[in-house]
Amino acid sequence: MSKTLVRLSLLLCSFITISAFAEQRNPLEQHDVNATHTEAEYPEIPLIYFNAKNHKFERPFLFRRTLIDESQLQHAPRILGNQTGFKYSSHQDVVFTKGAMKNVDWFVFRPVENFKRDVYTTAEDGFVDKTSHRIQSVEKIAEVRFARYSSGISEMQIVNQIQEIRANDILVPKERITFIDLPNEKHADKNKVAVRGNLLGHVDGSLFAGLNDAVVIDRGHHDGVEVGDILNVIETQQVVVERDRQVASFLQPISGLFKKKETVELPHQNVAKLIVVKTYPHFSMALLKESQGPLARNKIVVNTVEG
Repeated sequence: MSKTLVRLSLLLCSFITISAFAEQRNPLEQHDVNATHTEAEYPEIPLIYFNAKNHKFERPFLFRRTLIDESQLQHAPRILGNQTGFKYSSHQDVVFTKGAMKNVDWFVFRPVENFKRDVYTTAEDGFVDKTSHRIQSVEKIAEVRFARYSSGISEMQIVNQIQEIRANDILVPKERITFIDLPNEKHADKNKVAVRGNLLGHVDGSLFAGLNDAVVIDRGHHDGVEVGDILNVIETQQVVVERDRQVASFLQPISGLFKKKETVELPHQNVAKLIVVKTYPHFSMALLKESQGPLARNKIVVNTVEG
């Protein structure tokens, strides 16, 4: 009797192990296959495109990294995996996504860096409310084409690939890709709203940005930022100076012992110049046009009204 129970326990454990392995190897069975996607759910992805004719580049140049509003990101269809369940897909593979894909050609993007901004508003009763806004940088890694649809799953053939595709990468219809060229410079005048914000970082998450790199600013069109605006990146410096204190006459011989230290803020210096190429409600994407060196994140950014 005891041997029979042991055998049944071993068989049960084997069945559980095989089932778990099969579920891990086949990602198509882990998702709701009844979901469908409409055109309105797909985010509009702006990609920066420099025309060599206008901007002294040897050939047309495309930035593969851009920004997607977090609310749009939540609705974008995702890659489930490939036919073998592997995490990565190469050029010879097909990949799958749930739902019926209405479009033929698709771009595949991968989330890179998440940027956050807190906005504080004060009500009439003095209560301060904080609202957090987020935006996600993504990188184009491949192009795929719809092949066939069956049982709630769409099969996509890889047609162009820069990196290996992973499960959970984002799908965007090619028709929703907006190519934006470098805008004309728009210098602020006295009627322009003064803008003062922060450079949150490089679009691809790097610690430093160089010339013609794309960066993220925590001010958007709700703050008065417009495409083409020229923004200055500034640095402020502080020095500590010593000043004599007023002391009684009998302490004059040792007045040096009573010096006080004060912190003095020096006039700011412009260390870089940006041009805004795309605005969002609470963020902007800008290109680094001029800089005295590699530009780190968390720098102060102002428009020419203030700068």
